[in-house]
Amino acid sequence: MRLKPAPLKINQPCRILVDRRKAVGDVIMITPVLRELRKRYGDDAYIQVVTEEIIVLENNPDVDKVIVPSDMNREDRWDHYLNLNDAYELNVASHYVDAYLYRAFGQDIDAIDRTLTLVTTDEERDAVEELKKDINPRYVVFHMRRWAWENKNIDPTTWTMVMAWVEASYPDVTMISVGAQYDSRMPHGQGIRYVDMVEQLSLGEIRHLIDGAEFFIGGDSGPYHVACTTNTPIVAMLSHLAPEQILPWRDGEFGKDVHVVQSKVACVGCYARQTPPVSNLVCEQPADQQWLCNRSFDFNQITQELKSILDKGTK
Repeated sequence: MRLKPAPLKINQPCRILVDRRKAVGDVIMITPVLRELRKRYGDDAYIQVVTEEIIVLENNPDVDKVIVPSDMNREDRWDHYLNLNDAYELNVASHYVDAYLYRAFGQDIDAIDRTLTLVTTDEERDAVEELKKDINPRYVVFHMRRWAWENKNIDPTTWTMVMAWVEASYPDVTMISVGAQYDSRMPHGQGIRYVDMVEQLSLGEIRHLIDGAEFFIGGDSGPYHVACTTNTPIVAMLSHLAPEQILPWRDGEFGKDVHVVQSKVACVGCYARQTPPVSNLVCEQPADQQWLCNRSFDFNQITQELKSILDKGTK
C-alpha cells in the first residue's frame, strides 16, 4: 500500500516546487492543483514547476517560474516539494485530475475547482485569426493520434470514413488536422475542405483554433486535453479509459458538451484493471486480436454524435 502525502499546511509566504515531468495532457491536468495552491498560499507564495512540457505553463498566472529538469538548482530550498509524477498511474480507478488533487491535498477535495487551464497569447490568437481568413467560417478540428500506446491510435480507416461523411453531408464545413510530428495528417492534402496543420501550431494556437470550431474529435491525447480547456463540443473516442476517468469539468459541470463514443469491445475501460503503476498498457486480448479496441468504433454512432452538433448551426 502506498501512503498518500499529508495535505499541505498553509504557511505564508512560502516556496513550493511542483514536479510533473510529462506529457502535455498530464501537465494541463495539474492546472487545478496549481490554481488551488495559489488560492491557498496567496500571491506572496513562490510557485515553481519542473516539467519537460514548459510550453503548457509559460503563461499560467498561478506559476511564478517553469523550468526543465536539467535547469534545476540543487542549492534551492523549498518549503514544500509536491511530486505529482505517477499520481494517476498509481491510482488507476480515479479521475486523472482527482488523482493529482488527492496527492496534493488529501481526501477533502470536493470543493476544489477542477477546470483545466491553458493560456493563449495575443500573438497566438492573431495567427489563428489570420489562418481562418482562408477557410470556411464553419470548421471542425481532428486529432489523429499516431504514437505510443497503440490502443490510442485509432484505425486510419475510421478517420477516412468520418471525413468522407462530413464532406458529403456538410459541404460548408472545413476539416482541419492538428498534432505533433508523429501524428497522422490529412489524407487529402491541402484545400478548401481539408487543411493539414499538423506540426504547424503552438499549443495556444491549437487552443484558439479549437475554441472557434464546431467540434473537436479525438482520443485521449494532448490536443484532447487542450480542447477540454475550451467550451467547444468534444467527440471523445475512448477505449482504455472510462468516461468517469477522463472527461473534463466545464463551467462546474462534469462532462459538459462532451459526446462519448466508446470502442465496442468487451474489455473497454481496461485501464482501471491494470496493475499500478501503469507505465505501459497491457492488452487483455489474445495475441491475434491485440488492440482490437482501436478499430472497433461504431461509425454510425460517431456520425450521429457529429450530426447532433453540426445541426445546431454555426457557433
